[in-house]
Amino acid sequence: VCWVCWVCWVCWVCLVCFGHYLHRIGKLEDPSCMDCQAITDDAEHAIIDCDRWGEDRRMLEGNLGQTIRPENFVELMMSSPDNWKMISKFINKLLSIREEEERTRQRGR
Repeated sequence: VCWVCWVCWVCWVCLVCFGHYLHRIGKLEDPSCMDCQAITDDAEHAIIDCDRWGEDRRMLEGNLGQTIRPENFVELMMSSPDNWKMISKFINKLLSIREEEERTRQRGR
């Protein structure tokens, strides 16, 4: 399993959460992150870089004993059932919140 495969899976599960995709299909004028204004809002940005998720990410990294990077993400996740659960919980929280916010945004249009 590689980082690209993981990002593809995350995007497939929850495309509606990322500005990059919403911009590409014409639902947003700007692909930047609505949370921190980074140039591109995609799965890698949300999981690895976005300031909005920084506190949760730091707690996760403390529990993992390593900083999450694209190069080690899949390895960390696959290295133990506990790591899988912790990382999945972080991503599920992120995606659930982002998905609900996008639904709210769509209703408000």
